Amino acid sequence: MSGNPTYRVIKTYQEWLATQVPMQPQEDVVLPVFYSHPGDRWAGSALVWFDDIDDEYETHSLRAVVRRRLIQSQFSIIIGVELLGDTEDSMTALQFECDQYADTIRSIIDLDIATEEHLHSPELIDSASLIATATERGMTATGCGTRTTLRVSFDARFL
Repeated sequence: MSGNPTYRVIKTYQEWLATQVPMQPQEDVVLPVFYSHPGDRWAGSALVWFDDIDDEYETHSLRAVVRRRLIQSQFSIIIGVELLGDTEDSMTALQFECDQYADTIRSIIDLDIATEEHLHSPELIDSASLIATATERGMTATGCGTRTTLRVSFDARFL
């Protein structure tokens, strides 16, 4: 393989994840999974996108022309959920619904990476891990929201 595999891995994983996600809460449409942040193109109750790519390189195996490089790549998968509702009466129930939906998506990703360690790109990467998650949550102007960021790492080699 030649060339950094990071963008190809993310694109392959984005396409796979789009086939696994449940319907959006409060709407009768499939959760969209974007390759990058969609900006103003999306105004639904939930979405997923890929962001924050970091690559670290090591050079090994001296060769006459091109040396083999090892790469450890990290990227974020961001799950955003915002549900509409009266937060005066049902703040706890609405927030719990946001949290549960975000956790459903997180669980799909976590189980997949634990089971299939190549992010559906075994020809490109050696192994992958879910290394961290962080969640922000609370009231919005029209209801409640949850934003969970998953940090994924993978190792690969290329010439």
